[in-house]
Amino acid sequence: MERRWEQARLGELVAWMEEKGGPVTEAELAAAEAERREAGRIFADRDRDRDRDRECERGSATPMDA
Repeated sequence: MERRWEQARLGELVAWMEEKGGPVTEAELAAAEAERREAGRIFADRDRDRDRDRECERGSATPMDA
């Protein structure tokens, strides 16, 4: 249900933005998608580093294992 609400809100935001600034171009969509992918990589790296640090703290891994 939360996902549906989020999608509806995003749809409203896009409609409002297009009303104010015109349709979103293919270049803008591509730039937004590239930024989303980069953010995903950053979060994945952070999560991997956090998990490695936790393993090291528990003594189940060393920094060289990661």
